[in-house]
Amino acid sequence: MRDSDDLSGEEMQWLLAISRGPLSKEAAERRVPGGVREALVAKGLARWKLGSFEITPGGEVSVTRRRAARAPDR
Repeated sequence: MRDSDDLSGEEMQWLLAISRGPLSKEAAERRVPGGVREALVAKGLARWKLGSFEITPGGEVSVTRRRAARAPDR
């Protein structure tokens, strides 16, 4: 399943996870599937920085958009 940002459910799941804080290189390589890491980097939504796998500003926009779309109407 893909959402409006052309992300698979698994890619969005991991993007949401790293939005809570970066993962160490070891944790990212052990837990995040390689194809997902590569896709997020290729789409400019995540990056490697100083040995950590972190979300980019573009990734934050995607996460914010996703959360807003899922928020209940008030």
